Amino acid sequence: MITKGVKVLVIAAIDGTTLSGALQKAADKGVKVIAYDRLIRGSKNVDYYTTFDNFQVGVLQANSIVDKLGLKQGKGPFNIELFGGSPDDNNAFFFYDGAMSVLKPYIDGGKLVVRSKQMGMDKVGTLRWDGAVAQARMDNLLSAFYGKEKVHAVLSPYDGLSIGILSSLKGVGYCTAAQPCPVVSGQDAEIPSVKSMLKGEQYSTVFKDTRDRPRHRQPGRCGAVRQDAGDQRHQDLQQRREGGAELPAEAGGGRFEQLEASAGRQRLLQGKPAEVSPWTPCSRCAASPSAFLV
Repeated sequence: MITKGVKVLVIAAIDGTTLSGALQKAADKGVKVIAYDRLIRGSKNVDYYTTFDNFQVGVLQANSIVDKLGLKQGKGPFNIELFGGSPDDNNAFFFYDGAMSVLKPYIDGGKLVVRSKQMGMDKVGTLRWDGAVAQARMDNLLSAFYGKEKVHAVLSPYDGLSIGILSSLKGVGYCTAAQPCPVVSGQDAEIPSVKSMLKGEQYSTVFKDTRDRPRHRQPGRCGAVRQDAGDQRHQDLQQRREGGAELPAEAGGGRFEQLEASAGRQRLLQGKPAEVSPWTPCSRCAASPSAFLV
């Protein structure tokens, strides 16, 4: 595409570290590069970065667990296990940190118990977002820590991991009339997970409707930040994990809904996500998306 004279490249990178050569060629030709969804780090040849509010995604996932378990009403304690995304994906840290901003007070207060004591992305990360890896880890957790105890919730940042986690749980008797599924979160509203929610297995997912992003944005303002700002956000997040000051959710555009298992899921299967619930369009780059339960 560079040799054909394009003016702009929009890259949704799987592994941005392999793109340095292509990015340099684009820069040499004066081609502007926009990193979409995942931040491409370690290169000076990325001009802009556009993404969703990934910290808020984690908040929504955690809130679905909090609400279902009744933690705000003082219920508990409950056993929970934590899963993170791929450690080589910048977004995975935002999802995890957003979720932990909600869950950690309940963990510290004893209302949520991580029996494995596995916390932090270095322990709960799932390389390449691989559902099979998540399933194998869940198998190990159940075998080692849940012989007689029951797991009540699993934080999962992505539907593909959720399905693997649920496969493991069902293998030892969960998701039956005698032993209901734990509260399992997710993201992306993938069809297998939507069907799982309709069956009463996976509890929630976060749906991000990319079709609405261009139509509900102030042109030139919302959802795009300079690459150097994205790098600074990554540095700020690292400082926060090391004990720095609390930071607000990151910039982002687009729409989010938090979707619970219900007959309303049929709307997604019928290709009508816009009818799921009302929402608040992004009106500034720091705007946070609205969350709705249906």
